[in-house]
Amino acid sequence: MTRKKDSKYNGYIMMLRRDQVGTRMTELVKQIMDNGSEADQQVLEQVLTGLAQKPAKQQTYINLLFGFETEFTSDGLAMTMPVTSLVHNTLGIVHGGVITTLADTAMGTLANKMVPEGQAAVTTEIQVHFFKEAAGSRLVCKCSVLHKGRQTMVFESKVYREDGIMCGHSTGSFFIVPKKN
Repeated sequence: MTRKKDSKYNGYIMMLRRDQVGTRMTELVKQIMDNGSEADQQVLEQVLTGLAQKPAKQQTYINLLFGFETEFTSDGLAMTMPVTSLVHNTLGIVHGGVITTLADTAMGTLANKMVPEGQAAVTTEIQVHFFKEAAGSRLVCKCSVLHKGRQTMVFESKVYREDGIMCGHSTGSFFIVPKKN
């Protein structure tokens, strides 16, 4: 086959796959809407809403999936997230891994705001302590800088329930690396 025919053939195959994926997604959404619980439907709505916002918000899938909202403050950063069925463990409380993801994302967001142009910050170590169950309708993670060097940074984050009780504490170390395009 010539290069032009290869390109046309590959485009046709991709279009077929897109149609198959679209059909499968439609079937899955219908199945959840017909047979899923209210919580299942809320999770589906949260996932689809996050994906729909991706092009406009230019955020990561994690931020959009969990509904993270960021506000830079004079002493660091505050990142909030809604507590929904999506983030519950089998006990009906926020999964510890989600709290860890919130803390890591908050610290990483602040770290990447602070690095010089052309560089990025990546997590090298994170330590998390849980004190209370994360309950309520919203969590807030407050993050601040403990150390900023030329090659590493260290941050602290505290995760609070909506009633003001701290439910988790974290520290994270970050390497400063060249940014990949």
